[in-house]
Amino acid sequence: MSNEKTIRDIYSLLSFDTNEEKAVAYGINSENDSLEYKQITRSGDIYDLIDCIASDKLANNYDFISLITYGWAAPIDSSIDQDIPPSQSEHRRRIRLMMVGGKENNGLIGSAIKFSDEDDIVIDEDNANGPLATAFEQLYK
Repeated sequence: MSNEKTIRDIYSLLSFDTNEEKAVAYGINSENDSLEYKQITRSGDIYDLIDCIASDKLANNYDFISLITYGWAAPIDSSIDQDIPPSQSEHRRRIRLMMVGGKENNGLIGSAIKFSDEDDIVIDEDNANGPLATAFEQLYK
């Protein structure tokens, strides 16, 4: 299964509460070409959620781990001050971010971003960087 197909299949499998205020982690297993999932934990802080999964080595119990969080995104523009958090940018947009990792891939496979003002999702295959991507990859170390 390609990474993009895996990400899209998991995205379509999971239900999303648009009013959710906490990050949610799911464990996903693939059996006979079907995906089965279970909510593992949730937290108001995505990094606490990752620490919980890592400390209990929960990623080892599943073929994939998916984290879903909600927040703000803003365009990266070299002509404006990048020290402004996305939540304070005049160009901010509400997003739902789903990250997917797998033990077979030894870490992050990719992510799907859904902007609140668009119908389509944006898939990012194995190009993530930054503190959240680094923290996620610790689940498989």
